[in-house]
Amino acid sequence: MKIKVITTCANSKHLPSALDLKDVKDVQEWKNKLDNSTEPSLPAIDLYKGGYWNNIKNIYPLVDELYIISTGYGLIKSTDYIKSYQATFSQASQNCVSFISKPKDWWDQISKQQNITSIYNTEDIFIIYTSFIYSKAIFNDLINIIDKPNVFFISPDTNIKEFNPYKLSTNIKLIYHPEFKGGNATNISSKC
Repeated sequence: MKIKVITTCANSKHLPSALDLKDVKDVQEWKNKLDNSTEPSLPAIDLYKGGYWNNIKNIYPLVDELYIISTGYGLIKSTDYIKSYQATFSQASQNCVSFISKPKDWWDQISKQQNITSIYNTEDIFIIYTSFIYSKAIFNDLINIIDKPNVFFISPDTNIKEFNPYKLSTNIKLIYHPEFKGGNATNISSKC
């Protein structure tokens, strides 16, 4: 039995990005842009950075496999080499997929080669950590496995009725706990 963690990507990256989603019109053009780029690559685990990503890196040695829900690449392994990019499901960014497509449609297209449903099996433990905005985007993947054995779904802010019976909630009051001092909601939830 393996422990497999699936979590969201992070906006901050160790390499500067010349690959912006705002400059494309659809998923295929975006994939072509990534494929034809001569920008340097890093393993995904080393590309992302920030407080939340530090928590992910801390648990990384404790899990058998880490998968990342990448808005720009689809579902990737932590060891996959990727280029720095700016693409997000967050509507606060000019690189939000909502300007091009519905987030669910984008995810279904960008993750055709590999998605959460395709990697699920009953022998392993799957721990999925997402925010509400990512949960909505990957809805079709989650709805297929949310009620399956050995799936643990954790989200600090997801309130999707189909997921609520299965969601493990984190307590945001932990921000005030001395061990977690100085964190924000995302950072604290991922530590839990």
